[in-house]
Amino acid sequence: MSSLKLLVIADPTAPFLGPLSRLRQDVQVVISDDPEKLKSLAPDADALLFAHFDGDLLANVLPLANRVRWIHCLWTGVEMILKQQIIVHPATLTNGRGVFRWPLADGLLQQCFSSRSTFGESFDSRSKACGSRLSARA
Repeated sequence: MSSLKLLVIADPTAPFLGPLSRLRQDVQVVISDDPEKLKSLAPDADALLFAHFDGDLLANVLPLANRVRWIHCLWTGVEMILKQQIIVHPATLTNGRGVFRWPLADGLLQQCFSSRSTFGESFDSRSKACGSRLSARA
């Protein structure tokens, strides 16, 4: 099994990133807020975790992140990252922290284990519907 590469856009010294050290060994986690390092790592990333105050870091990385299928914004609001680059990117965007973390986790697990639909199909249909509305406004 190949390893999953998680690119974390955050201050590497942020204490709230500690739980990432408990991920499975086959998950390669790289944490950085250096724009050049992020650009060099983006093409190999499978997922992105955004936990920074500068939304441009994510916007500048996304055009290079062709393999990324999931982007999670740790913050509850997505206003600072909702730019054209994220609207047109095919990856699923989720967000939430604190009070929202358990409902988000429950919803994702429900989608993953649902016998009626598959995780990917469900999010594809939602993102297509949402994306068309969002791109019309952009």
